[in-house]
Amino acid sequence: MEKAHLPIDTGASPTTINKNHYQEIRQSSKFSYLQKQTFLTANGKTNGEIYTVDSMVIGGRTLKNLRIAVLDFPTSEYNSGLLGMNVLQRFKFEIDQQNVQFILEKLLR
Repeated sequence: MEKAHLPIDTGASPTTINKNHYQEIRQSSKFSYLQKQTFLTANGKTNGEIYTVDSMVIGGRTLKNLRIAVLDFPTSEYNSGLLGMNVLQRFKFEIDQQNVQFILEKLLR
C-alpha cells in the first residue's frame, strides 16, 4: 500500500481509507472486495465497502491480509483515513503526550 496519513482512532473498529485515496492506490496494492457494509461514524450512518489488502507496513512491520473499510468522507493532505483497532490491537503501543510521540513496541501474538 502506498503511503497514507492515518490518524489514530481507538474508537474505530476497522482501519478506514477515503474513497478518493483508495482510487489513487488501488492499482499499486492488491485489494480483494469482500462486501458492502453500513458504518456508524461520528457524523452518523454511512455506507462503505470492505476490502482485504494484501499487506500494510506500519512501524516497520508488515501486516498481511488486513481488512480495510473504504468510505466516502472528507479528508485533507494530512488525513487519508483512520487507523483503527483492527491494526492497533496487533501492537503494544503507547501514546506519550509529554513528548508528542506514538510508540509501537512489538507485534503481539
